[in-house]
Amino acid sequence: MSAGLRVGWYVHHHGHGHLHRALAVASVLAADGAAVTVLGSRPAEPHPAVADWLTLPRDDDGDPRAVTANGTLHWAPRHHDGLRARMHAISAWIATARPDVVVCDVSQEVALLCRLHGVPVVSVLQPGERSDAPHLTGLGAADVLVACWPAAAGMLVDGLPAGIAARVVAVGIVPMLVVMRMPEALLAMERHEHEAEAVERRDEHTEEHAPVRVGRARDVGGMDRFDQRILREEARSAGEADQRQRSDQ
Repeated sequence: MSAGLRVGWYVHHHGHGHLHRALAVASVLAADGAAVTVLGSRPAEPHPAVADWLTLPRDDDGDPRAVTANGTLHWAPRHHDGLRARMHAISAWIATARPDVVVCDVSQEVALLCRLHGVPVVSVLQPGERSDAPHLTGLGAADVLVACWPAAAGMLVDGLPAGIAARVVAVGIVPMLVVMRMPEALLAMERHEHEAEAVERRDEHTEEHAPVRVGRARDVGGMDRFDQRILREEARSAGEADQRQRSDQ
């Protein structure tokens, strides 16, 4: 299904969740014959499922100023050498690697940059209010939006227009269900793009394509406990990795 697919995966450097998610899915994609390149600020961490790792210059050091570009972006500090070098590195990688798709987890600016190069984008959603201009612009440019929670939980994102919400695919919680469903999301880009266009045109079948607005699951406490177990496991794994690193020094 994914044989020969060239996938770029942008990983945000805060915390470990973004990286764990990328590596979980990369393992599935690599086993299916895809080549996954990780892009991000964190130092390279060799992994058998990762074909290449591009460590990007930091864009948050020094004295960042005018970072929102008049409210249109989340982070684009004016005259920042790191930002300039970072975006150049991504553009150079795209020109050389010619990826089939880039997954952004998460950066609206990187998603826009990739799409401006003509590369299809899969953006990872986070729960909450996403009606601000940077989110609407970045998420609006994505071909598919991946929600890493169970479909039974309903729509946990507020503020998305119907045309954007129609591209949301719930894949479950990483690393359990997502490794089975994320590849499906990568291959669903064209289908969801057509569905979103149908919603925007207000076709006679609009209701058929519109996202299901289900209220939050009643067993939110159970989901929270499940999420907490996952977070504790991630913290334990991170602690063990840090301990091994100290032992090797």
